[in-house]
Amino acid sequence: MYAVVRARFNFAEDSELIPRSPCRRIRLPQTTPRTAEILDANGLARLSDAVGANGAMVYLGAFGLRWGEVAALRVDRLDFLRQMITIDSQRTRGLHGEMIDADPKTKAGRRSSLALPDWLMGMLAEILAFRGVTATTPDALVLIAQLEEIGHKVTLEPAA
Repeated sequence: MYAVVRARFNFAEDSELIPRSPCRRIRLPQTTPRTAEILDANGLARLSDAVGANGAMVYLGAFGLRWGEVAALRVDRLDFLRQMITIDSQRTRGLHGEMIDADPKTKAGRRSSLALPDWLMGMLAEILAFRGVTATTPDALVLIAQLEEIGHKVTLEPAA
């Protein structure tokens, strides 16, 4: 956060909008990096259960999908016969905060298709069956219908 503020003040100083940046000679406190907790299979299962109706997204994340890629997954991107999904878009916030579809963040080193185990494809099939979604609605979102940002928290609702 400080780097953004400092960059803004430096730009203002360079543009001669202010005589001097107030961010000069500020020493930030030392921080200690957090240790990431790596979940084992049981931990992933508990997290998936806690997420509830959208629990499959925990496993999709474990397979390397980003949040926006999971949120943009649509029915026509699922190939149950080959047990593959196609990743060709992501959900992100547009100019005025509304959710929009965009190209994935990076194409370098990313596969556009991903093979998934039968049990995970089964979870996705159960979600669609529960919602009554079929191939007749190819543009329907698989997992997420609405994102609401409250402060810094994002809440999820099952796709309608």
